[in-house]
This record gives sequence, structure tokens and C-alpha cells, in this order.
Amino acid sequence: MGYLDSSTGSLKVAKSLDRGETWSVSTVASSPNIIPDIRVFVDQQGQYVIMYSEVDPTTSGIILKIMVSSDAGNAWIYSQMPVIENVAPPSIVVIDHDNNYLLYYFAYGLDFGSREWRFSKSIDNGVSWSEPSVVLSLAGLPFPSPVRISASVDSQNNYIVAYDNGEPGSKLLFSRSEDGGSTWSTLAVVSTGDVNDCEISLTVDRDNNYLITHYNDDANDCLNFAKSTDNGQTWTKGFIDDSLAGVGRYASRAVDADNSYVVTYWGYGANGLKYAYSNDGGTTWPDAVLDEDGDSLIGRYTSLVIDPVGNIAV
Repeated sequence: MGYLDSSTGSLKVAKSLDRGETWSVSTVASSPNIIPDIRVFVDQQGQYVIMYSEVDPTTSGIILKIMVSSDAGNAWIYSQMPVIENVAPPSIVVIDHDNNYLLYYFAYGLDFGSREWRFSKSIDNGVSWSEPSVVLSLAGLPFPSPVRISASVDSQNNYIVAYDNGEPGSKLLFSRSEDGGSTWSTLAVVSTGDVNDCEISLTVDRDNNYLITHYNDDANDCLNFAKSTDNGQTWTKGFIDDSLAGVGRYASRAVDADNSYVVTYWGYGANGLKYAYSNDGGTTWPDAVLDEDGDSLIGRYTSLVIDPVGNIAV
């Protein structure tokens, strides 16, 4: 688990070897300019990777940084990345089936003149990275333009991404790469309406179907679901929870060993943390409240994980 210690300006990692009973803490980096937008993951070889951002004190731009540890978090080294400035969170890293690191981020450029979803790849455990390539250019949009992205890798190691195009009344778009990120397919429109600045989650089920959950801040104002059985060419759409306007923000999703779909999300207002699941491929979604005590903040920023034996943690 990575976090920013605001009292010291230190980026720290906490680790537990006994299912959370006790924790050890180590300092990764210290700077008064670190932004609390932190991602931590462990690759297929057990290496720890942490991604975070800092404000450049000279240019006031946001710099994206990655650090790696090959000794279970005892020592950390900076990953030699291309110069990446003026990044708009969130940025994400995905690991493909060959243990390559895939970085997706939204950049405004050093002069704030560009609006681009960019992609960079490391084939050596984060030691070095490819020069960034442009997945989608959004030049001409007003600054700032809120954007969201989610990415995954399918069973054939194709790279897939879903993102909004940053415009008012924006579209939810999908693209796919079959050549390791060198080229990307023509954009497919998954959904229209105001998906701008709303959370998107993309994953792949056990049958290699693509699944997207997203909140649509449009007439329905609720948690939406889309599924593709043909590699993202066409999409069927529906609702996970449309019980009231505002339900469904901050969703996190997973697929269990039985190929059932699981989602946690904010119930909106005092409705707490909610949970929904589908064991029929997304046709029906029974739901329940997991935590509710009248606090309107409960249920925001959920993170859902299913461990190898099927236990669900939120």
C-alpha cells in the first residue's frame, strides 16, 4: 500500500505479511512537491513498482515518476523514463502477459499546447521506457479538460483501452492494439452522453469478453454497463444500478473464478457502500448495501480485489 505522509512530505509504502495484522513501513521518496495520486503494484516476478506525480518547482508542471524495488521494498531506484511534464491524473500502469509494463497518461505538453492520451512501454522491468506514442489527440479542447481512462490486456495479450474524449457531452471510446502498442484500432463508440470526468473501469472476463462499467452523468445519472463479445467492435449496454439519480460513482469491478462479475460503488448520499454482482453475463445485477451509517462519504473511492481462493476484499 502506498501513501503520502503529509506531515513529512514523504512517499511511503506499507507492507503486511500476515493479512494485515501488522505492517512495516518504508520511505520511498521525500519532497514537498509530491501529489497524493499514487499507484502501487507488484509485477509477475515479484518486483514492487510505485507511480506518483510531483509539481516541478521551476515550471509548475506536473511530472510523472516511477520507482521500482527488486528486494521487496527495502531499496528503491528511479525508473529512467522519458521527460513527461504537465500530466493530468489519473495515469495508470498495466502489466501484460509477458511482464511488460504499459503506461497510459494524459499530457498537456511543456507549453500546455497539446491534449494527448499517450502510451509508453517498458520491456525490462521499468529500467527503461519507449518514447511515448500518441493513442488519441484531443488538440483544441479547452484547458483543463477532465479525462478518464481504464486499460487492460485480453487473453491473447492484445492491449485495450477505454476513455472519454474530454468534451462536454463526451463519448466513451474504445481502442485496441494487436501489435504491442505500435498501432491502435479505429475508435469505437461505446456510449454517448456526459461521461466526461466520470469513472471508467475496463476488464476482461474468463471468456475474453470485454466489460466496461462507468457512471454516466446524463439523463440516467447512474451506473452503466457495456459488454463486447467481438473484440470491441460492437457493444451491448445496460444498467447495473439505476435505483436513484447519482448512484454508481467511484465504482471498482472484478471477475471471479466462476466468471461472475462483481462491482462495488457509492450508493450516493447516505446510501453508503453498495455491492452488485452478475452470474449471468451481465443480464441481471442483484445489489446490496455493504456499509451504511448515514455518512454521505462512505462508499467513495472504493477498491475491490478478489484473491486467488475467491475471497473478496473492499
